[in-house]
Amino acid sequence: MTKMNSSLSRKVFLVINYFIITLMALICILPFLNLLAISFSAKEAVIANEVTFWPIGFSLR
Repeated sequence: MTKMNSSLSRKVFLVINYFIITLMALICILPFLNLLAISFSAKEAVIANEVTFWPIGFSLR
């Protein structure tokens, strides 16, 4: 097995790559979390546009 000596440019590339992949994953996941929070929130909180990623006035209706 070869020795893993990464150059500085390789390390910078990996950090930027991981950052972009994480950002893209959040862009895909956050709308679903918002929809889930809206589903479990009270109707009044949804109408007032107060719900973000955590349910307000928990309700199963």
